[in-house]
Amino acid sequence: FVTEPVSQPDRPGRPVVHRHQDQHLWIVDKPAGLAVQGGSGLEDDLQTRVRAAIGPSASKTFRPSPAHRLDRPTSGLVMVGVSAPGLRGLNEALREHRVDKIYLALIEGNLDPTSGLIDAPLRVDDREDDGLTEVDLDGVEARTRYRVVARGESVSAVRVVLETGRRHQIRAHFQALGHPIVGDARYDGRARSGFGERRIALHAERLRLDHPVTGERLDVTSPIPDEFRRLLTRR
Repeated sequence: FVTEPVSQPDRPGRPVVHRHQDQHLWIVDKPAGLAVQGGSGLEDDLQTRVRAAIGPSASKTFRPSPAHRLDRPTSGLVMVGVSAPGLRGLNEALREHRVDKIYLALIEGNLDPTSGLIDAPLRVDDREDDGLTEVDLDGVEARTRYRVVARGESVSAVRVVLETGRRHQIRAHFQALGHPIVGDARYDGRARSGFGERRIALHAERLRLDHPVTGERLDVTSPIPDEFRRLLTRR
């Protein structure tokens, strides 16, 4: 096990970077560009790396698994149930909205007002397999709370708290405001140094929750990636 900056270049088989570890729960850093779970044509994913790090399981009916997902070009914290009670408790906590998920995003332009609640229903365009998420009055409820915490050259850093957990929620909501995530070409964001293709400027920075088995209060953070700092301080 290693603890290292999340902004180091990713590579197949890179060791899992963990921010919390016990017999029921791991909270690990997912590099940008890595899928949480495998799919067609993928030979490497976070779930495979975690299972390799844990080693063979004595159980024939349980395998460690992520309790939630991050989009592939997003970096940051992912919770993994490494025991059956741990995974079951995480799933229940997520279903009952008892996990605080806090993100840091770099968005295009200067956002005004500098704090607020985006309350805009979302709908996934299901006409294609990986369709875009769009604001639609007939969609499902979606709420994103934000606060601008810094400004750079034509970009703003916003801290974001999800009040609902819809697919591509943050990406779609900020696009709808006219301030897309830096590097997020699918949602009109511009490619910039360090961002584009495998990496967008969205980082799952913090998780707050009660431990799913012990009840201990957990507050786990991930360092801000270096490329975020470089873009913000560029003049």
